[in-house]
Parts: sequence; C-alpha cells; structure tokens
Amino acid sequence: MTDTTRSPWLPHLTHERDGSATYPIRYLATDNEFLPDITSALRSANDEPLDPLALFVDTLLNKPAVDIDGLFVLPKNPEHGTEDITDDEYILENRHWKKGGTAESENNDDNSGDEPANGMLVLSTTNLVGIIYSRSARERTAGDVQLSISSRFFRDERGDIAPIWHDWFLAYMMQRVLHVNLLSVDFEGSPERAWRQLLMWMFPLYLNNAMSKGVLHQYERREYNDSNPRGRIDIARHIRENTPFLGTVAYSRREYDADNPVTELIRHTIEAIAANGRFGSDILHNSSETIRHVEEIRRVTQRYEQAERQRIVQENLKRPVRHAFYDEYRELQSLCIAILSHRGLDPSDIKEKDVHGILFDCAWLWEEYLNVVLREQGIGVIHPQNKTGTHAYHFMTRVEGTDDHAVGKPLGLIYPDYLLSVDGVNLVADAKYKPEQNIGGRDYMQVIAYTARFGTGSGLYLYPGSDLGAGGSVDVREYLLFGGFERERESNLREEPALYTVGLDVSVKDYSAGYRGYVASMYEHERKFAEEIRRIAQNRHR
Repeated sequence: MTDTTRSPWLPHLTHERDGSATYPIRYLATDNEFLPDITSALRSANDEPLDPLALFVDTLLNKPAVDIDGLFVLPKNPEHGTEDITDDEYILENRHWKKGGTAESENNDDNSGDEPANGMLVLSTTNLVGIIYSRSARERTAGDVQLSISSRFFRDERGDIAPIWHDWFLAYMMQRVLHVNLLSVDFEGSPERAWRQLLMWMFPLYLNNAMSKGVLHQYERREYNDSNPRGRIDIARHIRENTPFLGTVAYSRREYDADNPVTELIRHTIEAIAANGRFGSDILHNSSETIRHVEEIRRVTQRYEQAERQRIVQENLKRPVRHAFYDEYRELQSLCIAILSHRGLDPSDIKEKDVHGILFDCAWLWEEYLNVVLREQGIGVIHPQNKTGTHAYHFMTRVEGTDDHAVGKPLGLIYPDYLLSVDGVNLVADAKYKPEQNIGGRDYMQVIAYTARFGTGSGLYLYPGSDLGAGGSVDVREYLLFGGFERERESNLREEPALYTVGLDVSVKDYSAGYRGYVASMYEHERKFAEEIRRIAQNRHR
C-alpha cells in the first residue's frame, strides 16, 4: 500500500498493484546520480512492464531532450548558445555503476549493502535539471509520473535531496543568469498553477532574445473603407457597405506591419502575465531590458483586444514563424501559446505517452553564472561560445611553403570557457560543473593545451563545491607538471604551477538565515573567489 506519511517527492513508487486504485508515481533525484527506485520499479511482480512508468522512462532514455515537443529546454535561444544543450543529450542515461552512486566517481571493487556491482548498468540522470511529467489523458490521477531533478551540490537541512523549488543553489544561479525567481513557484501547494508560473518566468528571456532582432514585421491584408483607395477594391463589400454611394470605397491592401498575429500573441501573453498581480509584475519588471521590450510591444499592437485572445492563439497555431532568421520568434511563439492555452497542462489536451516539463542545463548555468561573477568583480573576461561562433580560436595552422608567411587555413577550432585579464596578467580558465575530485584525465589535458595555445603558462579550473578550504569559502590547489623523459620523480617537477583548481563554496552555512542569508553568504564567497584569482595572477607576474 502507499505510504501516505512520506513526502510525495521522495524517490519511491506509489502504485497500487492489486488493481484497487492507482496514484501518481513521483520521484526525486539529483543530476548525475543513479535512480535505483525507478530501475527496480520498471517491472512489476509478474515481470511485466508497468505503464506508464516504463513508457515514461523509455522516452527519457531514447529521445534527445531537445526533440521532445512537450519540453522547454534552457538554454534554447541563440543569445546564450541554445545549442550548448547538444542535439544528442538525453535526460536519462544507462551508465555503469561507479563508486558513490555517481557516474563520475572512480570504480570501486569493494561493494557493500544494496549497491549494485561495479560495471552493472544503472539508470542515471545527466546535467539537465528540472521537472518532468507524463500524465494519462484518460484519467486525471491514473498513470501520472513526475520526476524532479535538482542540482547535485545542494542538500536540505536534513542532508536530503530537495526538489528544484527548494534548491537554493539552482535558484541563485537562475536569479543571477536568467533573472528568474524559482523559489516563488509553489509546486507543493498548487502543482497545476506552478507549471504555468514556470513558463511565465521564462517569458522575459525569450522575449528579450526575440526582440534583439527587432520587432517582427509581417505582411498582413488590411481592409479599409475611405475616399482614398490604394489597393484592391472589394466589390461585394463596397456594394454592401456603401449603398447608397457616400463617396467612400471599400478596398484592401497588403501592408508590412509590426501589428500582426505574432506580436498580438506576445501582447496577449504580456497582459495575461500582468493580470497575476505582484507575481506578474515581478516577471515583467525583472530587468530594464524586459521593461523596454514590453513597452515596445504594447506600443506597436494598437489593434489589441482582449476578446480576440482565442482567435489569435488559433491563428498562431496554424501559422508558426518559419523564417530561419526569426528562430527566436518561433521559440517565443511556442512559449506564448503554452502560457495562454495551457498546452501541456490540461489533461484533456495531453496525448497518451506524452512527456512535458521544463529543463535547465546546470553545466551551462554554472558557466554563465561565473561569467557574471567575474565581470562584477572587475576581472576582464572574453567568453567564447561554441554554438554562436563567438570568439572562436584555432590551435595551429599548416605551413604551405618556404615563405614564413605562406601558411594554410587555421586548424583545430577551440572555444575555451574564459580568457581572463587580471591586473595585466592573462589566464585561461575552464568552468567545470563537477566536484574537484571528479576533475581529471581529459579535463587536465584540455586546459594544459589551452595554456600552450594562449601562452599563459598556467590555467584555472573553476568548480562548485561544499565546505571548501579552511575559510569555508574558496579552495585553491596547485598542480606541477613533470618534465623530461625520465620516470616521474620530484627532481624533474617544473617550478611554476601549470594548473590551479579554484573551488567556490556553494553550500548552505546557516539554514536558519533562509534564502536571503544564503544570497548574502554567496556574495561574500564570490568576493573571496575573485581575490584568489587575483592572487594567482600576481604570483604569475612575479
């Protein structure tokens, strides 16, 4: 029977197998950890697949996140490099079991308790966090599956995994990068309303990215009836409206207009969000850029009428934005339709086996968060982005002739995370969304190669962690390269560190201080984080 005393978001299956009743199946998980309960629940006592759980898991395992129509995946916009979430990234993966229950730990032959043996395939999450669900269209409660995936670096006061709306670290990164107040969404009190609130919080980001291309103009046929005809005369309408003749002519013409179904849809979404009182006001005023773009949409949509909302939604469903230059508007159009029509939220509108939800790429969030922090702390930052082609570099070129300048095309395209300028010293840095003990192998080779390419001598790894260093804010470790052909020994270590790992403590020091206290502590940690990077630069300068 179902244990009703437990939190519905603990990782357990609540499914009556005697046929008397069915209840939602809900899980809680941390990114990059395995899901033993889902694995064990995939088959019932008679070894037959459990629907809809098996169908839900199968979709998350075998279909890339960006290809699931019901999912909104961030970053999904050109400004931030949409495609930093790759086309083949999945929400769940089959991975070999490793020590500690994570996919990145070292193998351990000494297994104990109920842990599966090394090498056994287990179901694991990836760097994508968020909330996902699959709901049966036939019955509101039967067959519901919900999965909350939070960041691996946050635990609640009891040391347990927290759902994303209680994840302070994730909320803080989203606030700093996306200006989204994740903690204002109440999934426990009103799950249905919470889905829509999450979509609303995404609206400013999509709006600002679309408006970076300017206000969308489209050709629209407008009807007129005046004494200055300029266009095609509508005979039937002219006879109907101008009999007896009063000196006006009914005609129509095509106009390249900013007031069109797409901008009208955006306007309706703005007004729908604004109708949510303080919550809506916070969304529409989350930045000066958002305020400016909201005002611009209201200015150009002079034909807006609230009663036309359903017609505008239906027209946009029939006529999606197709021009490749306006990809941002197509994404915004889809989001507006989801907000206004509750698509993906109303059980009557959900097809069997559909998966819906919102996902965020934590690795991308960490990288963009550090970009914000470094700039705020006065450190010069060049932040290459691979999918947008911003600040692309190459490793080398091939010499094509004897002339010193006769070289071929550049080879080895690279995008280091950051090129830093600190007090006149240049450093190359890489953001790693993983614990320090999981950084190794290819990670080291990558940053060492970058230091050789950019001639910085030293490289940095910037990672999140918990309870780091004596001061509890930042942990810095130095790494020396071996030199020569001889076997590794202390005598052939090079003098200057080739690599520094710099960890920023993101753990909660005082739960009683609440989220505001956590934000205050993070600002202090960020200051010390920047100080350590400056100290490293000064040591390089000597």
